[in-house]
Amino acid sequence: MHKTWIFLLLLLSALAFSACAGAGGAERDSAPEEETAAEAIAGPETPVETPPEEEPSNIGPATEPEQPMPAETGEAAAEQAPAEQAAGRPEPAPPTQPVAAETAPAEPGGPVAAGPEPPGSATEQADSLLHIYGEGVAAERWYSLSQLQQMGGTIEAEYYYRGKDPDRGHSACRGIGLAYLLDQTGLAENARQVKITASDGYGASYTLAAVRKAYLDETDSGKKLYMILAWFKDGQETDSLTLVMGQNVAEEYNRMFWVRDVIEIEVQL
Repeated sequence: MHKTWIFLLLLLSALAFSACAGAGGAERDSAPEEETAAEAIAGPETPVETPPEEEPSNIGPATEPEQPMPAETGEAAAEQAPAEQAAGRPEPAPPTQPVAAETAPAEPGGPVAAGPEPPGSATEQADSLLHIYGEGVAAERWYSLSQLQQMGGTIEAEYYYRGKDPDRGHSACRGIGLAYLLDQTGLAENARQVKITASDGYGASYTLAAVRKAYLDETDSGKKLYMILAWFKDGQETDSLTLVMGQNVAEEYNRMFWVRDVIEIEVQL
C-alpha cells in the first residue's frame, strides 16, 4: 500500500516537472515574437542627432606674454660668470680710449704762433677810418680808407651845391655810395634810421629811404646824384670822409647837409 502511494507521488512529480519545462520553452519561444511585434508597431528607430562639439573660439582675452626671467644678480650672477668663462665663451674686449696726441710744451721765451685776428680786433679798430654799428646792422664793422676804396660801389660825379662860402658851384667828388656800403655791411630787415657822426661830434640823421634816394642838380635836370662818403672832394684827395649829396629841390642850400670828417654811422631800427 505504501509503495503504491510512493509510486504515485513520484509519477505526479515527474508530470509536474515535465509541465514546467514545457511552459518555460514556450515562453522562450514567444519572447522573440513579442519583440518583433513591438518593433513592427513602433516602426524603425529614428537616429538621435548628437549636437556637434563646439570648437574652441579664438576670441577671448589675450594670453599674457611670458615675462622674461629676471637677470641673475648678486652671488648667482657671480657664480654664473666663472662657469661661462670655463665654457670657453670669450669675454668682451674693453672699449678703447682715444689717445690724445702729446704736444711738446712751449719753451719759455719761445715764439708764440699768432692766429688770425677776429673782426673788430684792436688792430683793425686802430687802423680803421669808419665805424658802423647799431641794432640795424647784422654785425659791427670797422673799415680803413683802403678797404673802402677797394670794395667797389665807387661813384664819381660833379655835385652842384648852394651854400654861403662859396655860395654856389660844382664840386668834383669821388667816393663810395652810402647805400651800397650799408648793404655790404648787412642791414636788418627792419632798419629805418641812419645817423652820421663827425669827429667833432656833429651829427645828422636820415631815413634809410633818404639814403637810397636819387637827388638832383638844378643845373642839369637829367642828372641823378646819390649820397656818397667822398675821399676826393673839390678836386683834391683827402684822408678823411665827407658825406656829399645833391639837392632835394631846385635852389635848395644843400651844402649845409654835407658832413665833414665822418667817423661813425649808427643804423637804428
